[in-house]
Amino acid sequence: MKKQSQSVKDIIIEHLAKGVEEAEKSFDSKTGRFLAENGGWAVTKQDIIYPLALLYTTDSPKNPYYHDNKILHLASSGGDALRNWQDKEGRFEFIKVDGSRWGKIYMPWSIYHWLEAYRLLGKHLNFSRRDNWEEGLRLCFTGSAGQHKDLHTVHNITTWHGMALVRAGQIFDEPDWMEIGRGIIQLAVQSQNSDGYWAEGSGPTTGYNFVYVHAIGLYYHFTKDSSVLPALKQAIKFHLNFIYPDGSLVETIDGRVKYHQKVPTAGWPSFCLTSKGRELIAFLITQLRKQNQEGGLIPHLASACEHFREGGREEIPQKRGQFYSLYRSHALIRKNGHWFYCLSGYLTRRKEREAVSRNRWHMDRQNYLSVYHNRTGLLIGGGNSKNQPEMSTFLVWKGGIPLYMA
Repeated sequence: MKKQSQSVKDIIIEHLAKGVEEAEKSFDSKTGRFLAENGGWAVTKQDIIYPLALLYTTDSPKNPYYHDNKILHLASSGGDALRNWQDKEGRFEFIKVDGSRWGKIYMPWSIYHWLEAYRLLGKHLNFSRRDNWEEGLRLCFTGSAGQHKDLHTVHNITTWHGMALVRAGQIFDEPDWMEIGRGIIQLAVQSQNSDGYWAEGSGPTTGYNFVYVHAIGLYYHFTKDSSVLPALKQAIKFHLNFIYPDGSLVETIDGRVKYHQKVPTAGWPSFCLTSKGRELIAFLITQLRKQNQEGGLIPHLASACEHFREGGREEIPQKRGQFYSLYRSHALIRKNGHWFYCLSGYLTRRKEREAVSRNRWHMDRQNYLSVYHNRTGLLIGGGNSKNQPEMSTFLVWKGGIPLYMA
């Protein structure tokens, strides 16, 4: 008899469950914080309370932690740590694990994951803790709504805030929050480039694009607002072209993030909406398990698990022996056996070069070629840089000026 393959949700639950041991090791019982290996802490380290809450409330043969009080303790203590770190306006001082301080903020990732943990664990928390969490969350989203009610432009962080405001409005019955959140999402959809990306650094960024795709995908699952589907489907087409055969992101066209040999876990709530997107998820799961057999409490995967939709699947470029795409006449991608290469035609427009050069986050587009081989990985490329031509594999100079880099 042919062995049935595991469902996507079971695989995700299994991956999350494997990460519990690491969470226990990093947990500081005095503060409820999950610490980095160096003992440092950041607000975002608490984001794992969402997958912990999902494990506690999910009955699955792949989940040994269903209704395990140990998991409830970790998740609830982690939420308390967030509440204890808030100021009177509900903000968090953003300290990174290296000790650097980045000011006070309504941390968008953490308040959303805390919100979902509250939703899942509400009836399992004692009254005082639940009320304390609700007070803290209401402070967060009241502040976020006030900051974002008159927006005219968006970026990846505000798009995430928009999605979270819609979700918080549903959970706490606050229609004004939902209206503000919907407006932000609509602005984000309108600002999408026709190539399927949201521009940062005068062009695409494969890395940060996933923030938009994940947030807008969740918004769709929460609201069933079909007006966002065309943007999501175009974004899926974009990403299908710019993923290496090992699941890592093609960095050649990215104006913000250099190459990382890491499988993306964001965006899956959107990918599951199309046949090719579902096949992409199956491919990424396979690569993720190869790369990280130890598992991990990844909040994005908790979202994917809750909102994944089964359905038909269709072949994707990553599973073909040969693939060729002149994507929207802006990039050339070709896969031939073990070889894969990308040529980028995305340039920084002359009128935007000064602004890009002054922006600490945006990189100079100076790397237009990447070459990858299945057995050795990335051979040529690595990404763009910030006034660092030495980061390139090759340089072509004329009169002391670098003309072309790769």
